[in-house]
Amino acid sequence: MGDPAVKLKLNTDIRWLSLNNAIQAIYRTYHSLVKMLFEESQQTKNANSLGLHSFLTTSSFCAFLCLFVDVLNVLTKLCKTLQSRDLLFSYVKPKMAIAVGEIKGMKTVSSLASKSFESNCALVPTVHPQKAAWRFPGADTEESVELKCSTTMMTNFSTLKSKYLQRLADNLKRRLSADTPDGKVLEALSQLTSTKCILELSVEAEQGHSSELVDIVCSWYAEKPAEIRVNACSLPAAISQPLLEDETPKVINLVRKCYSRPEPTAFMECVISEHSHNLPSYSRMCVLLLCIPVTSVECKRAFSLQNRIKIKLRNRMGEEHIDLLMRISMGPEYKAAVRHWRRQKQRRFAKLYRPAKRSNSALK
Repeated sequence: MGDPAVKLKLNTDIRWLSLNNAIQAIYRTYHSLVKMLFEESQQTKNANSLGLHSFLTTSSFCAFLCLFVDVLNVLTKLCKTLQSRDLLFSYVKPKMAIAVGEIKGMKTVSSLASKSFESNCALVPTVHPQKAAWRFPGADTEESVELKCSTTMMTNFSTLKSKYLQRLADNLKRRLSADTPDGKVLEALSQLTSTKCILELSVEAEQGHSSELVDIVCSWYAEKPAEIRVNACSLPAAISQPLLEDETPKVINLVRKCYSRPEPTAFMECVISEHSHNLPSYSRMCVLLLCIPVTSVECKRAFSLQNRIKIKLRNRMGEEHIDLLMRISMGPEYKAAVRHWRRQKQRRFAKLYRPAKRSNSALK
């Protein structure tokens, strides 16, 4: 029918990130889908096909379909950003603000798919006052789909659209909020390891004032007095507040002279590898930030990898072998390790690949 060959997903196959692909498949094949359902309902008198055709050819369904295309486009970009392996908490806040701003803007200004739906419906009106025609994006006027339309449908759509977008924006704000205790600590750690924020802290350091960010970090990771410890098995302090306050001027001078532009991850790696002897507390703080996962993506990625490795044919595989296989799969590229192994000494590759000899008794 001229539409792209895409697979329509079942509701059991749709996960939180693949929902965008499912909506895109319906949007791109909408005209063929409606035509197929209509022909099947006429030929076989199938009530399910007739009901689906009647539901899909309402203006409210098409309006919500285009709205979901626009919204899921924004959420998919945000989700892929949060799935990055080197994600830091300082990256999340601006990306979240951009996504929330785009979603809130859809309440007043329609995005690409919704704008196309509104303009194409206006371009191809019908004679019947309760119906409108939607010309599928990229299709000819002859291939327009007649939609059931009413003032009540569009009024309800406008009301639900505004409420849905507002609640979605509020939920995104609450997901990774910096107002919680954990969020405040992560925000402070991120700012103390950002070269831009470090240069802004130079004014307070030159005036001899202790930074509020240092106090927030040390309230969690510095050593507590004995009377407020929970038990005798408390972990040793990761950061010394007096040392961290003394190291702050050194870090500022280091950033001014050598590290004024690098990304936070590259800056922390340089501090850990080259300046840990001069900045012990600050390097420990960098290690803490690099080790703290911002999201649970790595855990979910590990479970998915385990499911791919331990299949039904490997049901007797023990935990040790699974752990080793997962380490190999999640670790660096194995080809580099093989090349390193080959260069260590002269290897007898002929014997490694030579098939084993079988005795005559075994052949008999």
